[in-house]
Amino acid sequence: MDEAGICSVNNLLDTKRRYKVMTINNRAAAIVKVIFHDDFAHGIALDAIISEAKKWLHKNVFTPEQILKQRDLNGGMLNYEGISILNNVESEYYKGDAKRIRNRLLYTPSCLKRVAKVLEREGDVICPFTSSITPFSEAIEFDYGKATCLIMDAFGLLDVGRDRAINLTASIDAARLTKNIGHTSAGVKVTDPGGFLQDGGMLQDMQSQNTIFLLKIVLTKETKESFSFFNGIFQFY
Repeated sequence: MDEAGICSVNNLLDTKRRYKVMTINNRAAAIVKVIFHDDFAHGIALDAIISEAKKWLHKNVFTPEQILKQRDLNGGMLNYEGISILNNVESEYYKGDAKRIRNRLLYTPSCLKRVAKVLEREGDVICPFTSSITPFSEAIEFDYGKATCLIMDAFGLLDVGRDRAINLTASIDAARLTKNIGHTSAGVKVTDPGGFLQDGGMLQDMQSQNTIFLLKIVLTKETKESFSFFNGIFQFY
């Protein structure tokens, strides 16, 4: 039946002059409008069509990896509680139909947490970090060598480094998080003019927030003593 349906629509588009003169976008919109019409296939296919559309979005757009990535990039603006509320909105639409709820558009928080643990284990191998208690306060520190390789690869500089020196600059800064808590952080800034991101953006067009990568963070105030604790980064770069 699927092949017969495809042939019918294709023949309609190929034989009717009216449809031939329509733009591709208009023809596509007309086809979608027909498919989602309540009377299409006597109304027996709409639920299945919606289900297939949700499966595609579930697999290709709202993937756990993409959701978790955006949560990290946006500083917790979308937390697990918010995702749970969106799950409840979808559940409410189906009015307790448990069979339909299993085919969700968005992954549940429990599923996202499972995927997050897998990604964290992979991250520990790709770019490990250590947490410790310093004379100042708590701190985390990434493996400088592995982190640098990942950064150069992201900016298309990994192969370039085999032929010439790459410009990288150590950077340090401090800020106050609350009235009594501050942090001092240091890392590497990509300054090589040949750097670019995989989406085509050139290095000179980027803000510092996109070219500086923190490799060591200590919860401490900005002091001469705390700055000296980061000498290892400046020696490495």
